[in-house]
Amino acid sequence: MRANPRLLLTVLAATLASACGPTPPGDDDDILATTSLDIDLAAGEAWVSLREGRVLDPAEVDPANWDLHVDGWNLFLNGGASGAGSGAGIPFRDLDPDLQFEEVNREQDILYFLFQDDYGSVLSNWWAYGLRGGHNVYSRFHRYWIHDSGLWWKLQLLSYYQLVDGAPEAAHMGFRWQEVAEAGNGDVRELIVDATAGGISAAPSDPLNHFKYVDLDLGEVLDHDDDSAAAALDWHIGFRRFYVRLNGGTSGGRGIGSFDVDADIVESDAALLEMTAQSTLAQFEALGWADRPSETLLVEDEITPVLVGWYRGNPGAGASVDPIPYLLSVADDSDRAKMRVTSLEDGSQSSPQSITLEYAILP
Repeated sequence: MRANPRLLLTVLAATLASACGPTPPGDDDDILATTSLDIDLAAGEAWVSLREGRVLDPAEVDPANWDLHVDGWNLFLNGGASGAGSGAGIPFRDLDPDLQFEEVNREQDILYFLFQDDYGSVLSNWWAYGLRGGHNVYSRFHRYWIHDSGLWWKLQLLSYYQLVDGAPEAAHMGFRWQEVAEAGNGDVRELIVDATAGGISAAPSDPLNHFKYVDLDLGEVLDHDDDSAAAALDWHIGFRRFYVRLNGGTSGGRGIGSFDVDADIVESDAALLEMTAQSTLAQFEALGWADRPSETLLVEDEITPVLVGWYRGNPGAGASVDPIPYLLSVADDSDRAKMRVTSLEDGSQSSPQSITLEYAILP
């Protein structure tokens, strides 16, 4: 399955938990009762406490008491880039495409991991997951344009694993890039960045748990933590596990924009498994000055929610609900919940008029 282009990515990371499952409910497993919550979006946003089962009054919202922020057509969790809590989530389909909402009635019914909302770039869709039925990340080998104040690069993510002490270790990001100019292309350059950041279960306060920031001109990892990088203009791209950010938009002040050349391609799992850094090199090298996108198509980083895909169609022009289920943790990380959007009343491009949530805290 492929990473959702709005993520992600990815989105990605945060909590790893294990259990047995999934286990469909049988005669001895009662279907868990759920709560239905109607949310009026006349004001364009609402703050929800799943723990209390209610929509909060705007005057009472504080950093700790909300679990879900419905902001127009976005569902933000209280964690990561969206809040001060530990909220995280994942669509069921990214764990098991056949898993149904009714089949999860306790936390032990599902083997899962959760991702937090994060500052995402166009490059956040670089990965595919679980192509062989396991929990591995694969590159989609998309080609990306990177634009920085009149300078152009093309960039491609190649690998997520490297051998460390004879065993494969995740979050060693291998990528290649090449400067493109009217006079011709520069040399293809490659770099591997240790983006392990203390491991997938590292606490936000862990000093190792930060992005690694790269200067594409120098081809070097710079000495920045996330606080210093936020105001720095000397880096182009950053990696933390499978998150990718660029120095523009919500991630930095350099104004870097990007464009996915291969965004419209839908690859089969079999095709992705056949792709290698070597087999995709010729297509990467073939992109030249004449292939640059219009600068109006370039996108800078923005906060991207994990909970995506809950509506079909164009907002304000006949959008309808797609009730895909999600697994999530509440803001204080005390509970896991299953949740889906079961109805919506279309409104404008900026917000629906209302939505209805169905959810249950998992025992």
